[in-house]
Order: sequence, then C-alpha cells, then structure tokens
Amino acid sequence: AVGLGGNGGDGGVGGDVTVDLTGYVETKGNHSQAVTAQSIGGGGGSGGFAISGAAAFGPVGGAFSMSIGGAGGTGASGGNIRWIDGGGLLQTSGDFSSGLLAQSIGGGGGNGGFAISAAVSGGVVSGAAAVGIGGSGAGGGLGGNVDINYDGSIHTGVDYEEDGEPEGDAAESSGDFSTGALIQSIGGGGGNGGMSIAGSAALGAVGSAAGSASLGGTGGGASAGGAVTGRILGQ
Repeated sequence: AVGLGGNGGDGGVGGDVTVDLTGYVETKGNHSQAVTAQSIGGGGGSGGFAISGAAAFGPVGGAFSMSIGGAGGTGASGGNIRWIDGGGLLQTSGDFSSGLLAQSIGGGGGNGGFAISAAVSGGVVSGAAAVGIGGSGAGGGLGGNVDINYDGSIHTGVDYEEDGEPEGDAAESSGDFSTGALIQSIGGGGGNGGMSIAGSAALGAVGSAAGSASLGGTGGGASAGGAVTGRILGQ
C-alpha cells in the first residue's frame, strides 16, 4: 500500500504600493492608524497528510506499506512600499494608533504534511515492512523594500488643532502604544517539516522478519526583509 499527500499551493505575490498624500488626516478611536500602507505576500498552503496500511496472512505472508506527506507551498514576496511625496499632519489620539504604518511582509512557507504507515503479516513464514516520510516545509517569501519620504508632522496621544496647538487639556491625553511612525520590512518564516510514524509486525510460525523506517520532513528556510529607508521632517 502506498499513500501520497498532495502538495500545498504557493502564495500570491503582494503588489507594490505607492502613496502620494498631502493634507490633514486625523483619527479618534483606538486601533486607528492615520495612514497604513502595506503589502503582504500570501502564505503557502500546507501539504496533505498521508496514511497507508497493509496486511497479509497466509502460508507465506508479506506486507509492505509506504506513506509520503505532501510538501508545503512556497510563501510569496511582499511588494515594495513607496511614499513619493507629501506633507501636512497625521494625527491620532487613541491607543494602539500609529500615525504612520508602512510595512512589507513576505508570506510564510507552508508546513509539510505528516505521514503514517503500518504493515502486519502472519503465516508460516512472514515478513512486513513500513516506511513513512514526512513532507518538507517550504521557504518564506521576501519582504519588499520600503522607502518613506514624508515632509510633515506626526502627532499621537494628544488631540491637536490643525494649526498644531493642543486641543483641551493635554494631561488627559491617551495614545498608549502609539508610535509616531513604524516602517518595516519582514521576511516570511519557513514552514515546519511534517512528522512521520511507521510501524510493522510479522508473526510467523517458522520464521518472520519485520522492519520500519520513519523520516521527518525538513523545515523550510526563512527569508530576509527588504531595505528600509525613512525620512520624516516636521514635529
């Protein structure tokens, strides 16, 4: 008996993002970035698992079983992020609310499928063998380049008027965990290798032999992030 797991599909590539924004952007609630520019590559699919078993009984019995887990799909690359020009004011007052979030993220590699194989035989003379091989994890996608050139101000945590003066009592400001600008490129992580289990048994009145082999799949490699350049002028 032979069992083969299907391979996972590859992720889709994230597109390039270009921002050309001049003006005033304000948000009030929590988890509310003023501007988010991002490109994320799709993650690879996981490989299918495989299970097989064989049994044979007779005067002379022999059984063989093999299972191979499917390989994971490759993670796709994130696109490039570019802010070509612009200025003004980006303002947030809530918690977890960055003024500017620009990021490119590569997709993670898919996990390899697991494999389980078993064989058993019986007779006057019998033999059984089982082999299991886990699927390989796939590599992650590259992070794209991020180039930000923003000629303006970023305010977080305090309500400001458009002219830059605080609105109300500044002591009542919030804005916890709100970075002014977060600019990053992150490569995708590799997928895990699939586990493998194999077992065999031979029951013979005169003679018998049994063997099994199990090999886990290799993990996929992680990918690098791209180059990051940030230039922000203002308060």
